[in-house]
Amino acid sequence: MNKAYTLGATKSYDQCLIEEECPKKLGERAPDEAFPDGYEGGWIWKTPEEAEHFRINFLHEFLSDMCTKNIDRFCIYELELPNTWEIDAKPGVNCYHLKNDAKIVRKVILPNPVPPQSPGKNKKNVSQSI
Repeated sequence: MNKAYTLGATKSYDQCLIEEECPKKLGERAPDEAFPDGYEGGWIWKTPEEAEHFRINFLHEFLSDMCTKNIDRFCIYELELPNTWEIDAKPGVNCYHLKNDAKIVRKVILPNPVPPQSPGKNKKNVSQSI
């Protein structure tokens, strides 16, 4: 099985894992009625530690709504890629993007979460170092 890891809003992803037979993370979408500007695909990483690093150090930059600004409302989830990493992932900024829909397998709890970095420290493009 080819794996990837993503971040998801804990409440909705956990509910989705319980209620849906085959929950999925959306891959890239061309512009259409549902996605007028298209969709570059969900964020993914090769390891849960890379996803946690993004959650702790970069996620707040993408959350504009005050009710979702709390990064603790997001957890790591394992995905089953339909193909290989080379086929299903494309580089993004501090992440990769999912090109094809992928099955959400389970929530991932890390035994030793990554501590946050000081602001401005090591703010390099993670996708270049992965």
